[in-house]
Amino acid sequence: VGLKYVGPFDGHNIKSLVKIFNDFKSNPRATLLHLKTVKGKGYEPAETSSDVYHGVSANMVSSKNSFSDAVYPIGEKLIEKNDKIVFLTAGMAIGTGLKPIAEKYPGKVYDVGISEEYCVTLAAGMAVSGLRPIVCLYSTFMQRAYDQTVVDVCLQNLPVIFMLDRSGLVGADGVTHQGVFDLSYLSHIPNLKIFAPKDVAELERMLDVALSLACPVAIRYPNGQNLPIEDKKEFSVDCSWETLVDEKNACTAILAVGPRMINLALKVAQNKKVTVVNARCVKPLDTALLDALRGKKIITLEENSKIGGFGSAVACYYSSDEKTKVIILGVKDKFIEHAKVDSQLRCNHLTAEEVAKIID
Repeated sequence: VGLKYVGPFDGHNIKSLVKIFNDFKSNPRATLLHLKTVKGKGYEPAETSSDVYHGVSANMVSSKNSFSDAVYPIGEKLIEKNDKIVFLTAGMAIGTGLKPIAEKYPGKVYDVGISEEYCVTLAAGMAVSGLRPIVCLYSTFMQRAYDQTVVDVCLQNLPVIFMLDRSGLVGADGVTHQGVFDLSYLSHIPNLKIFAPKDVAELERMLDVALSLACPVAIRYPNGQNLPIEDKKEFSVDCSWETLVDEKNACTAILAVGPRMINLALKVAQNKKVTVVNARCVKPLDTALLDALRGKKIITLEENSKIGGFGSAVACYYSSDEKTKVIILGVKDKFIEHAKVDSQLRCNHLTAEEVAKIID
């Protein structure tokens, strides 16, 4: 094809590489340069475990993620109860918590490599064949399989479950990994239900509910450590929301999606008279509760783009109601820069102070 091939060379020899690149500047032909490198070069833990230590966390310490860590014990229970269950991923077995399941149940986990499109289509085929596939991907990489989700799964209304890890702000993983678009690119797809658990216990119940349904379901949850939140109403097949703080005479109601936003709302409720709702089913909306809140100021909280997400759906529902004001709080219309999650939340006005100002 007319390419000049050069190499392989030592990709760690910087002086040699500088000379090679300078030589290429005067070469009129397209050149394919082959370099050999060692992932994690110079740091022994990374060299010996490149699948784990390939990030940029401080001191190369792997983060603890409550939801990801819960996938193995929850998955084990599901497999023991139902031999039709299979798990799929696309090169994310460690990050999504599937590795220990694959080691104990090697025929129950399929890692197709970095090919999310094929992963979802394979899950669709498995569902048609009578299996109950559970696809475990990072939110940001689910974007790659949008077309397959629409046509192969949802158009056929197949009972595929999507577990979307790293949904919301992900901190130091960088700009490409922020999971702040999934509610927007999934909410408009027919037949698909979308859940957002407040804690690990609710995730387990949501999986049980999803497996009882004959339709596709997406369950999205964040990274990081998440503590249990007291139950007021257990999640069930009716997909109704949960009122965590019930202020009958409050003029403001906060509808929060996911554990960080729920904890933010609960923090606000310590100093302000508000109703706090765990909006754990993003689609379908709990219209009965929305109707009960008519006439109040409604604040929606989500770790997702403000455009086309949960808040947009709530605002659309109330669009003909002049007495109900909806204020959408979420991620700005810009890409998220590398930072700690707390800083990313502040940059997007997702703090107790900012929410309190709106209530005042």
